[in-house]
Amino acid sequence: MGHAARPAASSTRSTTAASAGSAAAAVRRRLPALAAAAGMVAVLGVAPAGAAGHGSAGTGAPAKTAAKGAPAKTPVAVGYGGAVSSVDPDASAAGIDVLRHGGNAVDAAVATAAALGVTEPYSAGVGGGGYFVYYNAKRHKVYTLDGRETAPRSADQKLFLGKDGKPLPFADAVTSGLSVGTPGTPPPGTTH
Repeated sequence: MGHAARPAASSTRSTTAASAGSAAAAVRRRLPALAAAAGMVAVLGVAPAGAAGHGSAGTGAPAKTAAKGAPAKTPVAVGYGGAVSSVDPDASAAGIDVLRHGGNAVDAAVATAAALGVTEPYSAGVGGGGYFVYYNAKRHKVYTLDGRETAPRSADQKLFLGKDGKPLPFADAVTSGLSVGTPGTPPPGTTH
């Protein structure tokens, strides 16, 4: 979704809080909450008016360049100062509320991820992981926190098979707790 103001000039790896800078330290302070409620969240720090949709400059009008036969698309929200997107409207609303009350993009991401842990516990929450990319505009640096989850050590090729040896229905495999990953919280003080 969106794009960074400028691409990173180089890939920098750092393993200490001191060399990561105060912005990355702020992200790390919030990391436990983010990791505990990991979800796929896209948060844009600044979205100009009209960027939320395909219509004319924030008017909410249907796109004029829609492909022949394609349904017209109308933005669900138009605004400025920030945007939050997730798979759940209530989780997105939690992130927007944080922005409206003075929070920044990191605060909104944590709030949205925490809400996703409630609204979509089968796909976001303590039994999983995530990743976070943070662009520090002052320093023109990109920081990445990688906390992707892994399968539990006891997982084997029979994990998603029923007693009859046949694969479980997808919905059962996803919502039963069998697909919970081992949280991949990165060690404190690390970024890459």
